[in-house]
Amino acid sequence: MKTVFAALACLVLLIGRPTPGAAQDRWQVELNSGAYLWDVQLVRLQGPSLVVRQADTTVTVPVREITQLRLVVASGLRPMARAGTRDEVYQLTLQNLDERLALIREIFQQHPPSEH
Repeated sequence: MKTVFAALACLVLLIGRPTPGAAQDRWQVELNSGAYLWDVQLVRLQGPSLVVRQADTTVTVPVREITQLRLVVASGLRPMARAGTRDEVYQLTLQNLDERLALIREIFQQHPPSEH
């Protein structure tokens, strides 16, 4: 009986888990000025700038102006989880421009943009 229960629990977790590319990643971008770009999708790097989409608007942000990138993870299967506890946070403040660009390239490899 325990084996059947464990198998069912695993199946529920796998079915409820989003598949890669099924949902669009939502990001928050913090700028040197203290301003934020909320609920954006990363589109691409364009030279020393990051292109993001916010709703139907595409915005180009100089990477040197970005202090933090945060992948906002929905709590989904854990309704009691505190907001933001599973977010991926990338702090850029102590990195030079080349290091920031390299980090953003890595982010794009880990979280490829969805076709929109």
